[in-house]
Amino acid sequence: LASVLFARKANIWAYPTGFLGVSIQAYLCFADWGLFADGSINIYFALMSIWGWWMWGKPEKEVSIHSWTLKEKQLSWGLFFGFFILFYVILQRFTTSTVPLADALVSAASVSAMVLMAKKAIEQWIWWIALDLISVPLYAYKGAPFVAIQFAIFTLLAFSGWKK
Repeated sequence: LASVLFARKANIWAYPTGFLGVSIQAYLCFADWGLFADGSINIYFALMSIWGWWMWGKPEKEVSIHSWTLKEKQLSWGLFFGFFILFYVILQRFTTSTVPLADALVSAASVSAMVLMAKKAIEQWIWWIALDLISVPLYAYKGAPFVAIQFAIFTLLAFSGWKK
């Protein structure tokens, strides 16, 4: 929650707090919930947190908040469709996932959202809202009600960030 609150303010502390949160989430996804793509995406989040922290902290090149460029739009949708197909196929063929479609959707949207967040594109919030709305029932179904509530709060914060 701290990471999303910091991201809403475009504060660099979004990244170290996010790194800690997604590391814990990755462990729980693999160890307790059987959400293999979501666990993998949290490892990706941890790596992207390091990259975003570096991007936002570069004094010689201030990254400014902006609406996505055509290149960012193409990158975002390309990453989403490519990773969705990849995650879905892997989950269907090589795991015991009971929710491959939802897990692949959340994970693929996460790839796009993190790239846009590091680039400070406003449309990152749309991706976060979409994946949060899918995550609430997904985590409730997987027996993680507190995480479902967390994602409901994330949804509200994402709407607030988008508005801001």
